[in-house]
Amino acid sequence: MSERRSGFVTISHGPVGVLGVIVAASALAVTADQYGLVGGALLVLAVIFPPPYTVALGHVLLVALDPNGLSPAALVAVEAGLLASLVDASASTARGRDAVAVLTAVGLVVGVVWGSLRLGATHWTSVGLLALVVALGSYGLHRYELVRFDLVGTDR
Repeated sequence: MSERRSGFVTISHGPVGVLGVIVAASALAVTADQYGLVGGALLVLAVIFPPPYTVALGHVLLVALDPNGLSPAALVAVEAGLLASLVDASASTARGRDAVAVLTAVGLVVGVVWGSLRLGATHWTSVGLLALVVALGSYGLHRYELVRFDLVGTDR
């Protein structure tokens, strides 16, 4: 990930990432009353942090600014902007496989939640199913890391 110096500030996002953060901040500012404007400004200022921190701040602001829930269009706009930030950071690495992995993981999460809700599951069932998928995926990645980097002990 390359950092760009702009005056006194170092911007940690690429151009697509900055545009994504601006889209997410605009959606927050438009949909979440007067505090949304402050939250959107904070999110735009967060481009000086690495993308994972910006995405985390965006989700904290999303939950804090509108506890009653956003309209589906506003939620999609905020999430799409934050996803663009992550994909831009992943695509700017040496391998584009990271961007493919991010998009696949997001697609899996969205597919699990959407599919379970579409089949008539309750929200808590969808949350439980999502937690199970994330736990199994995390364990699988952990095992892959052990084998890939030859960290598995052979002495038994």
